[in-house]
Amino acid sequence: MSTAHVPISRSAGDKTKGFRFQKLRACTRLLHRLELSAHSPVFCAMEFLEDSIIFEAGHTLEIEAEENKIYTSALTFQSPAILNTIVALLDLDGHYMHEGALDLSVFASAPIGNEHISPEVLSENGLPPSKKKFEILAKLVEERALDLEEAAIARHLILREFSKQYPDPGNRRLTQLSAWGPADFARFVERISWSISTTSMESLEEDALRLIRSCKYFSYRHEGQERYILSELLDLLERRSHSTTMMGRLVGSDAVELVFAQFGIAITTKPVDPAHACWGTVVAEDKRTVVEKLLAVAPDYSKKKLDRIQRATSTARYEALQFEREYVALRHRVLLICEEDLDAWKLTPPSSMINPDEVDAVIEGLVSKSMKHLESLSKTYHYRIQDEQTVRGLVLSLFDDCYVALD
Repeated sequence: MSTAHVPISRSAGDKTKGFRFQKLRACTRLLHRLELSAHSPVFCAMEFLEDSIIFEAGHTLEIEAEENKIYTSALTFQSPAILNTIVALLDLDGHYMHEGALDLSVFASAPIGNEHISPEVLSENGLPPSKKKFEILAKLVEERALDLEEAAIARHLILREFSKQYPDPGNRRLTQLSAWGPADFARFVERISWSISTTSMESLEEDALRLIRSCKYFSYRHEGQERYILSELLDLLERRSHSTTMMGRLVGSDAVELVFAQFGIAITTKPVDPAHACWGTVVAEDKRTVVEKLLAVAPDYSKKKLDRIQRATSTARYEALQFEREYVALRHRVLLICEEDLDAWKLTPPSSMINPDEVDAVIEGLVSKSMKHLESLSKTYHYRIQDEQTVRGLVLSLFDDCYVALD
């Protein structure tokens, strides 16, 4: 007797590293689709049908459903994670029953391993136990067609996993799939868009920030607020994912536009200093650290002071992340000041030693002149950086990052 097929609930629901990966991926998909959409509203939902779905309202409704996960070990076609994903997509495909209505994809962070098929599986499919290694998953990622042997192995592994998850022999979907031949299974897995690489959480976040900057809702008023916008979009996707209704889970173009609008109420109308675009042309030549550079001209420099300087340069790296392009622009401006002043102030002869007080005086002179320059720049450009400690850390970072030296 045939029984109705009731798909297993596969909602992740945890707030772990993997869930953040899912949120970042859903956010990048939404922002990317907004770039491509001219006028039609775009909608995205998490933990509904699949890890994330996205669609554009129009005359024809095509849902793009994607499984996205991050793994610590290598994946092969017969990895439990991959087979479980395929079963989940077969469930979804069976629910809609119309191939054209669904665009299926898998986005995973993991290396691809070598396929070693067991002799038992090879034997059951009429293949010699000494059969060479397979590349089923690698072929799918590279969009290469599976051969007949690979298609037969894929059918065997998928049906075995499906039967394991749905052991009722009268299951209607299992009956349908059992009637599929190797070519049918090959067509299904080749229809899926496979993107598997060692994508890091950091690179995914950078992609999201880049898409925020290129978004049609972004303006100069949002400069420096990209990470806050991203955080709000991720929170919005997560909050909506807890809704019990389809409509409640959707995040649409209007919601994204509202997030940008909230952050676009800027206090200032000044633009960000365009000098940040010039930083890529700067070449670092002196590979010594700030400690090495100071000791080269002042061997008696206090270790306690050197420790404080190192802490200041460490803090500067975090400040660079916080202020992003504003920091890079100011760094470029300050580098020009430091180069001019240090060219005018030269040790004579170059190998001469100076006392620690003279070193401090030179550094404080650079900081003081940089502060005056910042005050002048702030009349034209938007700078959140206004304090002397941050500017001092920036100056010291130029020494530490191989750009300037006293000798």
